[in-house]
Amino acid sequence: MTYLFARSTGPVGTDRHSRTVLLVIAPANLARTRITISETYGQLVPEVTLFLPTMRAPKRIIGSYLFECLPLTDVGYVDLMASLHPPAQEIRLDLPQQWSSWHRKSGVSMRKSVTAHGFEVVEAVSEEHGVPVARSIARDGCETRRWEASDLGDAGHGYLPASIRVTRPQTGHWTVFDRSTEPRPIPAEWLDSDFETLSKAILDVLEGC
Repeated sequence: MTYLFARSTGPVGTDRHSRTVLLVIAPANLARTRITISETYGQLVPEVTLFLPTMRAPKRIIGSYLFECLPLTDVGYVDLMASLHPPAQEIRLDLPQQWSSWHRKSGVSMRKSVTAHGFEVVEAVSEEHGVPVARSIARDGCETRRWEASDLGDAGHGYLPASIRVTRPQTGHWTVFDRSTEPRPIPAEWLDSDFETLSKAILDVLEGC
């Protein structure tokens, strides 16, 4: 599996806004897949669209589908989001719930978001790094998926994880995704480009460094 990941963050008026784009390069049957996530911190529902090569037009991901996984992977749409959807409140985790090594570190706060469709999301945020480092998704009280950053990148690139791990607690199945290149800055306006234009532009930047 090979992906290109790009994110633009910054203020829009008085709100914090982020735009995330994931492009699938391989496997071949999913090449040209594009996921786009637009979020404004404090809004209840982010705008998420998915385009597969078999589609005529991008499809809006709404409702309970926001908590599902991307095609052929255990990484979910919620895992890619820059911030937890509100309403969220700080909580304390009981010892049996502390499944990530991040839970036992100082300076890590826990937040829980209870949404519609029977889903509950709990995330750990490293106060030192200012980013989410672990998330757990449960439906109707049953935990279905865990995501965690197993290795963070450096401060110069916003601590973008160098490695993440996703786990299915009910089956014990897990997958590790490693970042194969150092992050590179690109113009934010590139994220509005079509798949071919954006993927070529990003690959040219990566290959030229």
